[in-house]
Order: sequence, then structure tokens, then C-alpha cells
Amino acid sequence: MATNKNQHFVPRCYLKAFTVGGENKAINLFNIDHGRYIPGAPVKHQCSGDYFYGQDEQLENAILSVEGAYETEAKTLVSGCRSLSKRAATVLRAFWVLQYLRTEAASIRSAQMSRQMADAIGEEAEDFALSIKDAVQLAMGAYVDSFRTTDDLGMCLVRNASGTPFITSDDPSILTNRWHFHRQWHLTRSFGLGSIGLIGLLPLGEELLCVLYDPEKYEIATTDGILDTACDQDVALLNEHQILNCHANLYVRSAGEQSIRSAVAFAQARRVYPRTEMVYAVRDGGDGDHVRYRVVKHKESEPHEDAIIHTRQIHAEPSDWPSFLRWKDCGYFFVPEDTSLRRDRNRQSP
Repeated sequence: MATNKNQHFVPRCYLKAFTVGGENKAINLFNIDHGRYIPGAPVKHQCSGDYFYGQDEQLENAILSVEGAYETEAKTLVSGCRSLSKRAATVLRAFWVLQYLRTEAASIRSAQMSRQMADAIGEEAEDFALSIKDAVQLAMGAYVDSFRTTDDLGMCLVRNASGTPFITSDDPSILTNRWHFHRQWHLTRSFGLGSIGLIGLLPLGEELLCVLYDPEKYEIATTDGILDTACDQDVALLNEHQILNCHANLYVRSAGEQSIRSAVAFAQARRVYPRTEMVYAVRDGGDGDHVRYRVVKHKESEPHEDAIIHTRQIHAEPSDWPSFLRWKDCGYFFVPEDTSLRRDRNRQSP
């Protein structure tokens, strides 16, 4: 049985860099739903739940191992780093994947999607609907495969020399995709950890942020894996992802209440809810070799009718992208529907 009842889905070792005075006792937060700024909230009550991962001691120990490695590397990086080592990059990627999979917001999205499926299929599928706890434990089971999926990503650290501090949230590991939005694929498709053009973001502190990116689609000019920026606009655009992605709370260390309110007001209209969508199509004829399906509302279908159900996650599109994230000339990528390699000749701007 797990030894810790109160399990954090965003660990205190991560939030520490954003706490008041770096003491890991109190943290300033802004609640999106109520528009309320709360200074000095206790850290121990943030992003946690009783047996959030269940009571599997082996799973708990595996999570603590990843967190421990992150705590060691992050402390060194935040205190001042001149280069990004291979070990630090591996640890950051492992923590980013873990954090992406395990938050309450991620579990709610999975549970909502399974509920939509169960509702569409009918009462006989009720037992397949996931609870939030079921969803997070299922995600943890997929961690190793998810980590391997990201091993070809590039990584850099953005060192913030601007007057705008980085902020974080209760769902800090950002998965986004500039290429996906540029191609307008977001209108009908979603993307995931193995998609072309993936971008991952994780703030490490007010002055440091980790960027993972598809090296076949983008290029970032760095020195030993470090990019220095004094551009307030670039930092604001990176912070916008936290606002778009967070479940309920943003966390700040020194950013003032008014600056957070202004940033939230600017991004609020681009927040997406619900974060999942289901398309239901029923059989509508055919010619013998092919079957045709027609999209309908699932309540319009007949019981046990031949149908196709498609679910997808909906991602929020930011207002713009940081200036340092540039298109890579002549990148190669795989197009599933054509099962062929295509050469992309996008230049520095879309």
C-alpha cells in the first residue's frame, strides 16, 4: 500500500521555485474560474488529492524516483547554468512527460472522453467509463512508451532576462504544435506526443523555462543548449500557454496581481472548454465494396445501429509564437495518409 495518503499531481519540489521567497511554504495563486488572486496560499494544499494515484506502493516509488532526479537537476539549473547537459536533458524530458500525463486536468480530459464514448454506445458500455482515478492510473501505465516516443525531440533552456517573470499552473507541462495550427489541421484533427511539429513547454522558475521541440520542423539558436531572451513579448507568449492550459490555478512568485489579471483577460477568449469532442456517424448505404457513413448526433441513431465513433482532444491555439522559434528549412516529415516522405520547404515565416 502507498505510504503517502496526500499525493501531489504537481509536486512540491516543482512548485518550490515559484513559492514566496523560495521557501516552499506559501505561494501566490490566481484562480481562473473566480478571477481571484490569493497571496500566500499554503503550498501543501495545492495540486494534491487523497491517494490520487491509488495505493500502489511500486507506482508511488517510481514517481518519487523521477521527482527526485528532477529536484536535483532543477536546483542546479535554476541557481545558474551555463550549459544543458545530456543527463539534465534526459531528466527534464522524463519529468515533462510524467507531468503531462498525471495531472488532474489530464485525467479529467481522459475521463470525459471515455464518458462520451459510453454515453454514445449505451448502457451496456457503462462499465467502460473511466473515473478520474482510473484515468490517471491508466496514464501512468503508458508512461514508459510515452517517454520513448519523445526521445527524438530537441531541447533547450530559455533564460529570462526580461522584466516579465515566467509563471506556472496546476497543469504546467504544455503540449502544443505550431505546425498543426499552421496547417489548419486543428479544425478536424488533434495531435499527441508522436505528432509532427510537437512543442513541449515547462517553466522551471521565474527566470528559466524548458522547451522541447521537433527538430525536423523548427530550429532554435542556442549556445550549449541555452537561449537568452530579454524580450517581454516572447515571455508573455510563453506564459499565455499556462493560462490556456491550466485547469483552475496559475502560480506566480513575484508577478503582481494586476499583471496576471491583464494576461488572463487577454488570453481568456482562447481558452477551450470542453477539451474533448466526439463525432458519431451511422451507416448510410454503400456500393458493395465501400460503406458510406453519415455524421449525426448520437441521440438520433437507432439502438445497435452500425456506427463509427471518433473522439479527439481539442487544443487551445495561442495568439502568436515566440520569435526565437523558427521554421526549419527543408525539414522532412511523415504524412500518414500518403504513407510517403515529403519535403517541406517552409521558410522562416509561415
